[in-house]
Amino acid sequence: MKTRIAAVILIISCLFSFCSCETEPVIEKSASIYAVNQYLLEIVGIDFTRYTAETEMEVEKKNGAEFAYIKIHQTYNVSSEVTALLKKETNVDDAPFIRIPAYKNHRFANEMLEMEITGHYITVKTGGSLTESRHIDIYTAFKGEGEGKDYYIFIFG
Repeated sequence: MKTRIAAVILIISCLFSFCSCETEPVIEKSASIYAVNQYLLEIVGIDFTRYTAETEMEVEKKNGAEFAYIKIHQTYNVSSEVTALLKKETNVDDAPFIRIPAYKNHRFANEMLEMEITGHYITVKTGGSLTESRHIDIYTAFKGEGEGKDYYIFIFG
């Protein structure tokens, strides 16, 4: 009888420990061009520093995994160079229509809906094993008219 009671107590304590593991995500933010570009070098392997005017980044960390939301503002005159760089370093999505996933209705995804989306690029960052891979979506977009357009890169992954 004592062993059954001990087993029940042990099972209940194990169940409570599983429930307590679920934690709120930690969100780290940065607007530093240097910090954002260093992070991009790690996950994408591309350095956008010389093309970048402004950046914003939020990295959501939860249970050992992380997901980044990055917005890079650039000027119109570098768009062709950046597009060529993305085509060289990533995989181009050749679908006739670019669909923007909701990404948890993040504000960057909502901003993209109001812009002219010009490209979708895909890359995968791999770690030490197949289970440590990370899918990364890169979108390019224009906002504004004529030569005064602003060029943006949005990275989710």
